[in-house]
Amino acid sequence: MCFAGFRPSYLLRALPLFVRPGERSTRRFLEWETGGAPPAPELVRLMGLGAVEFRTAKVVTGPRPDVTRAVPTLLLLAGRSRTHDPRRVAARAERTLAGVRIATLAGVTHHSLPYADPDALGGQVLGFLPTGLPGGAP
Repeated sequence: MCFAGFRPSYLLRALPLFVRPGERSTRRFLEWETGGAPPAPELVRLMGLGAVEFRTAKVVTGPRPDVTRAVPTLLLLAGRSRTHDPRRVAARAERTLAGVRIATLAGVTHHSLPYADPDALGGQVLGFLPTGLPGGAP
């Protein structure tokens, strides 16, 4: 939500998570979002429990970036996302944040991004972070 809203189809598919929260509706939603790939069981359980336990909580999304501050930013996008249009998000990010580094992981979806290709994800994150620690420690 920092650079583009959700696709209407995504919101429509997410509706059962609010009507009948739990692992079953979460699994169905994640299987749709990942294009039929089995979602990580830990993610299904966590999202299912969260939907039940926080049923009355307000949905909170992150704030828009503060464009008055120049902060090094890595934006990782899911190439097969059903949540957002990755090209639209990338274009808006480039217009909004000077010097943003954008990487699209081609074979993953929004919800599978953390676990579907950990080597590619880790490589992007480690390649972005400065080497070494403050004070000269390795």
